[in-house]
Amino acid sequence: MLNRSVSPVAFSSPSISFRQPETKILSNNITVHSFLDNKFETVKLEFIFPNAGSICDKKAGINLLVAKCLQSGTKSFSATEISSMIAQAGAFIEVSPSFDHSTLTLYCIRRHLKKLLPVVKEILQNPTFPIDEVNRQIVIAKTNLQTQLKKSSILASRELRKQLFPSSPYGRSPSIDDLNNIEQQNLLQHYQDWYGYLEIIASGNITEDLLVDIDKNFSKVSSSHTAFSYPTDRTKNRVNDRHIAIENSVQSSIRIGKEVSGKNSDDFNSLFVSNHLLGGFFGSRLMKNLREDKGLTYGVYSSVIDLKHGAYIVIGCDVKADQKELAITEITRELDKLKTSKINDGELSIVKNHLLGSIQNDLSSLNALSSKFKNIHYQGLSYDYYDDLIKTIKTITPSAVRDIANKYLSEENFSKVIVGG
Repeated sequence: MLNRSVSPVAFSSPSISFRQPETKILSNNITVHSFLDNKFETVKLEFIFPNAGSICDKKAGINLLVAKCLQSGTKSFSATEISSMIAQAGAFIEVSPSFDHSTLTLYCIRRHLKKLLPVVKEILQNPTFPIDEVNRQIVIAKTNLQTQLKKSSILASRELRKQLFPSSPYGRSPSIDDLNNIEQQNLLQHYQDWYGYLEIIASGNITEDLLVDIDKNFSKVSSSHTAFSYPTDRTKNRVNDRHIAIENSVQSSIRIGKEVSGKNSDDFNSLFVSNHLLGGFFGSRLMKNLREDKGLTYGVYSSVIDLKHGAYIVIGCDVKADQKELAITEITRELDKLKTSKINDGELSIVKNHLLGSIQNDLSSLNALSSKFKNIHYQGLSYDYYDDLIKTIKTITPSAVRDIANKYLSEENFSKVIVGG
């Protein structure tokens, strides 16, 4: 029987190495990054448009609708034909738009890839955005948005980004009026402007003959592109407190955040570790205080969100409306403790071991490997970033955590948003 009064044996963390993709340039200069694993018959192809993100929207919501409508019809196939061909092959297509880029991902059995590649090429190269389908997707988007805007947690996250990035595309979220003002021509123009350049990440049973097939199908796809020009003279965030009341709401969603330096900063890795101690895992200080000790919430978190042109830290939780002030007080208390009190070596050791274990676990699948690659590749970083991160995790001291907390986690510099009761 397990004796829970005795601590488990501790092992020193082994060295962690990151598997890098094999990179090949196709005949038209499209780059393919491959993670090979021939133990399975499955293949995952990610067609990534590095410049096609919502930050490029001339009208908020356009990139979302472009992504939703890519499979809605092409010059050669109707939406029904596309759906039928994908389903008959037992395959699946997922389109994921984001702030900085958009991705169409194909999941399929290796033997069906050859016949599916022309279909994917047609979707990516010749979408027609039929007016009926555009209007249908606008209705769906409005319905989904109306549902989302009833959730205090979503409203709070949208409002915090607006506070932190008041004149930046990152602070913009589509409204019902925005969606009502989008027309078919807006989608066609956005696609022409930003979907001309792509890269491919291939994972699974990728052989040389499959790479040849990919090259044949995409040899005539344009590899030229225009990069998005991010505004550099934008207004800096103002430190504000905002309470958006929802009548009869018994819950309050709290979001507290501020802009910080991104991965290219010398401080980022130390901030990443310090944030993990604050609220990055189940054993964090915020969880112990607000959940375990005070019983204020089921969960509280602190995250560092790193985007292509900016980064911010956000602390979030949902609490009963009559306990929101106490929750904010306790969050502030934990921020102050990080700045003023020396951290126990044992506590920091737990944080380090959890981070290193999480990184090791993240390297156990091809999906995780491709995710780690994208995490640095589209930020213009090399795998040296991960080497530096692991070094920081292993060597950071309690005093270094306190120094980084004093530099970045001063409570008076945070914007606070409360949505609900």
